[in-house]
Amino acid sequence: ASSRLRLAAVVHALLLARCGAEAMAAPAAPRVAVVGAGAAGLVTADVLRASGMAVSLFEASDGVGGVWRYRPGSNSPMYSSLVTNLPKQIMAFSPSVPFHEALPSFLGHADVQAYLEAYASRVADVLRLSTPVQRVARSPAVAEDHTSGAAVAGGGAWEV
Repeated sequence: ASSRLRLAAVVHALLLARCGAEAMAAPAAPRVAVVGAGAAGLVTADVLRASGMAVSLFEASDGVGGVWRYRPGSNSPMYSSLVTNLPKQIMAFSPSVPFHEALPSFLGHADVQAYLEAYASRVADVLRLSTPVQRVARSPAVAEDHTSGAAVAGGGAWEV
């Protein structure tokens, strides 16, 4: 066993000498930006991170929820007496993250907002509140297409 370990160490040293430390490093996780921490943004960030991507979730306002945040007097489509037209069993993002059992099937906006705020704890470490995205543009650099591994000139990456 010790001769195999010595051989592995020699092979590793030769590869480092020939290829450099950068070539030996584990490939970096693809970086992804999600814009908006409403219902869709929260789930998207959670799913992408679970698949191994490095996620940044940007939200312009000071809280999560998107259109579910009731703000009287704002331009929001939300209104005080809103009740969902789908039951909570369908609206839950995952069976492992259900709405509270005591809630009625058809929820008011405050119940949905509370659910989104609780769900946001799953992505709190990548969530950037009060951070409006000012610009999204294609990166001029050559990037790797993470599905095929091919180099993609000028269009494989975006700057946020």
